[in-house]
Amino acid sequence: DDLISRFDLERSRYEGPTGIVGVVQHALTNAGFSGASLWAAVPGYAAQVPSPKAAVALIEKASGMMGTPAPTGGLNANIDDYDARIEALISDDDDLVIHIEQLESIVDDINDDEDSSGPIDLSESDDLLNEVERFLRERDNEN
Repeated sequence: DDLISRFDLERSRYEGPTGIVGVVQHALTNAGFSGASLWAAVPGYAAQVPSPKAAVALIEKASGMMGTPAPTGGLNANIDDYDARIEALISDDDDLVIHIEQLESIVDDINDDEDSSGPIDLSESDDLLNEVERFLRERDNEN
């Protein structure tokens, strides 16, 4: 809990199969060591393209936790190329363009709800997840 509050992290809510990172972290926690595993989200439609943006985010967070400068110069130089590759990937697929516009609209609605003074309506998050799952199923059926 100390690491979570000190570095503004979120506790994982994942339940399911795990890999070696989860096993090692669990063993270290049971042995009294603190640890964290970091991840960066990338769009599912761009997951096959290595993301310097995600790498920079992870390096900056890890470096901040260790109190050292983040060596991201080389990665930062690749971000414009990455953005161009993703834009090309998107523009080649009309269905993907429509899908992304729908997702962006849902996210905008969620952000608008968060900006209001009332409670956050998480049903929009379920809508987003359902829409993504529907899109992926349709793409799988087409292939």
